[in-house]
Amino acid sequence: MMRKRITACLFAAATAGGVLVAGAPAATAQNAPVASVAEAATDPVIADYNGRKINLAEGWQGAESCTELPTGEVRCYDTFAEADADTARFMAARAGSGDVAKYTAPSRKPAAGSGVLRAGKVQNCSADYWCLFDGKNYSGRRLQFFDPGTKELGKYDFRDKASSLYRIVVNSPLNYGGASLIDYRSGLVANREIKFGKMEDDYPDLSRLGYPGGGNWDNKADALKIWRG
Repeated sequence: MMRKRITACLFAAATAGGVLVAGAPAATAQNAPVASVAEAATDPVIADYNGRKINLAEGWQGAESCTELPTGEVRCYDTFAEADADTARFMAARAGSGDVAKYTAPSRKPAAGSGVLRAGKVQNCSADYWCLFDGKNYSGRRLQFFDPGTKELGKYDFRDKASSLYRIVVNSPLNYGGASLIDYRSGLVANREIKFGKMEDDYPDLSRLGYPGGGNWDNKADALKIWRG
């Protein structure tokens, strides 16, 4: 009886301490699962939207466009036009500040408004921002970023939802850099990545971009990685 009690105590201690029983796979950094909605909720992206705070991982609550500004603040809007106007005002007000001026130079005048005219059509993206859309041809919801870094799209309710991408450099770049879409893979399979780095990146349909091993990039991106210079 004493031996059974000791065995039971040891088993309870082992399971409480996270010791793996025989046959269970060991967790490693390489095959650890990628960020889930639950994990995103522990480090949420909180946005200002119509005078209230919303957690983007839980949905946009009717917003059409959300912008991460160079300060790290995130704002959401009901329309692209409202977002573009507010973003243009913000960028103009901070044109000489460190967080904006270090990446742009004011020697080339931006196009009128923040939508950019090209080949007779208007691209719905604020100048010098990277824009992702969950619809083809720059439609649906729009998520846009300026600062470098890896943007975990699950935290913005955009994981596996990007269908088009656009960026144009307008303000004479100092370090306009590039970006890549990343699809996280598990186990021994390397992450998939596709890079963009032109002064105008114009991809109205990500299903036209081939995916390694077959398929395409539509609704595949788990993260957007941006670099400058």
